[in-house]
Amino acid sequence: MSGIGGAMGGGLFYGIDAIRNPKTKADKNSRDEFLYFVRNGETKSLLDELSKMHKKGELGSKDLSINTVEDSDGNKIFVQADDKNESQNDFVYKSMRQSIL
Repeated sequence: MSGIGGAMGGGLFYGIDAIRNPKTKADKNSRDEFLYFVRNGETKSLLDELSKMHKKGELGSKDLSINTVEDSDGNKIFVQADDKNESQNDFVYKSMRQSIL
């Protein structure tokens, strides 16, 4: 079961990026795997796996936001996730979920 979840999760994560940014043969293969799942009615399975990854915090940092500020040296640093700043994990989850639907 975990093997299936890993295969779907890996394909899901890389597949969505490959669809948005088709560049290499590896990206094309990931995109094709992702589309295979969607075409074969596995959308619910993809959404379930995505939800599990989100709950575990595997999609990005739960503590850092997608927003940045500049420090005194001009370096961009991520701000803390809070009520006003969505976490990286939440942002990736919502973006990927929207791509599937």
